[in-house]
Amino acid sequence: MRVTGSRILVKQRMSRTVSEGGIAIHGDATPLPFGEIVQLGPELLGDILTRPHVGDVVLFDAIGAIVLSHVLKDHVLIEPDNVLAILEGEEDNL
Repeated sequence: MRVTGSRILVKQRMSRTVSEGGIAIHGDATPLPFGEIVQLGPELLGDILTRPHVGDVVLFDAIGAIVLSHVLKDHVLIEPDNVLAILEGEEDNL
């Protein structure tokens, strides 16, 4: 699969649904989806300082994400505006 345009291919990681202390996390306490960028569309290969990079772990908005479970298990396609933050070391706490 080759990403086109300005889309980003992300391999989703699963958030914890049970805390380290064994407490179930439900509702609004559930963390937002996050994952590792696997591929960038060719339109995102411009300004190296402002764009996410392959290998970055990002927090993204699931609304508008295209789930690719029928093609690639645990992968989604997102638009650059769906990237809410690039996580730097915090992903271990999710």
